[in-house]
Amino acid sequence: MVEGLLGRLRHHLVYMSDLAERQVDTAVMALIDGSPDLARQVLDAEEEMNALDLQVSRIAHEILTKVHPDGENFRFTIAGMRAASCLQRVGDVASDTAFQAQRVGKNVCIHDVAALESLVEIAESMVRDAVGALVSGNAETAWAVVRRADEVESQINDTIEACENSIPPDSPGFLHMIIAVLDLKRISEHAVSIAEEVIFMVEGRLVRHVSRHLLKGVPEPRVDI
Repeated sequence: MVEGLLGRLRHHLVYMSDLAERQVDTAVMALIDGSPDLARQVLDAEEEMNALDLQVSRIAHEILTKVHPDGENFRFTIAGMRAASCLQRVGDVASDTAFQAQRVGKNVCIHDVAALESLVEIAESMVRDAVGALVSGNAETAWAVVRRADEVESQINDTIEACENSIPPDSPGFLHMIIAVLDLKRISEHAVSIAEEVIFMVEGRLVRHVSRHLLKGVPEPRVDI
């Protein structure tokens, strides 16, 4: 019974990851092309993503209440629920981008399409690799995803600086480019959150919010209360 439920959980997570990637691709394409039809496709998929998130929670609840797993199976179940929530938020970010595309239509021109497409590729691959690490139980891949967060942040800063130097700040192209770039940063952050759940699952270490500190040898922040 437990293997069947765990298999369903893995299947749902992989499907959600694929759907999230399609949503992000389509949303950015809608913004670049000024296509309300592509934007509508992303918004229409939002309900499916929400339903999948709920289904994952129900599968996980069934595992926890009927099977009472221990060890890595328990941690995978918890990590799967949290990862599904992250993937649902990636879908929300894509919907925000699609809504933006729907509003502006062809009235805005994205200045640096190549830079935006490069960021899309990095952010999507981080999500894909994080979910792959989750379903295969690969902590090494999860840590690699965390390491790539600095690459994304550096590229985002470079892209924003290039926009500031080449696009008038009061132009629609500037505003929508910046919003799209920051949306992709949010997606990369969700990928890191999933990777942190993988590390918890495999290594039994809670590194949420502090994984990047640990990689750099920086003490994790603490609050005395």
